[in-house]
Amino acid sequence: MNHMTQLAKLVDKKGDYAFPIQTIPMKGVFQDYSKDGLISDIDCNDRVMIIRTDTNEYLGNHSTSYRPVKHTQVLEPIIDIADSMKTPYVTQINMLDNGAMMDTKIIFKEICFDDPAMQDYIAFQITLRNSYNGVWSVMIQADGLRLWCMNGCTTPDKIANYKQKHNGYFQLQL
Repeated sequence: MNHMTQLAKLVDKKGDYAFPIQTIPMKGVFQDYSKDGLISDIDCNDRVMIIRTDTNEYLGNHSTSYRPVKHTQVLEPIIDIADSMKTPYVTQINMLDNGAMMDTKIIFKEICFDDPAMQDYIAFQITLRNSYNGVWSVMIQADGLRLWCMNGCTTPDKIANYKQKHNGYFQLQL
């Protein structure tokens, strides 16, 4: 269904986004076969690695100016706001590449009209993206879900968005 959604079919999907990470210096291993296979560690002073400390999995590498923004820093303030609104919502948290990427949608299904017509906004959606592998910046987007077919299919219509690279300081001010 690509970017189309049938609101009635949405269910909660809770991905594991709250795992610990650590930035560590990057090293290489060199095995010199001309010297009886002597193994040497080689420092890479201008790069760092992001690892998942609960599983010791590699998530990405970056320059030393990279400042990781944890998935919890992006998602939990938005969840707190959603909870305070006392309006039902569906959370779909998708973790990709062993947790290196988080793609989340929070959909408020009860913004509706008695008899919605084609092209009416019938729900509100917040999309959050973050990554530790450098694929995505911190991205937050608000969409009105517009009814385009009377069978309940919607398509997002961007209302506002925010994007920040991981070389600044991220702090969600609410």
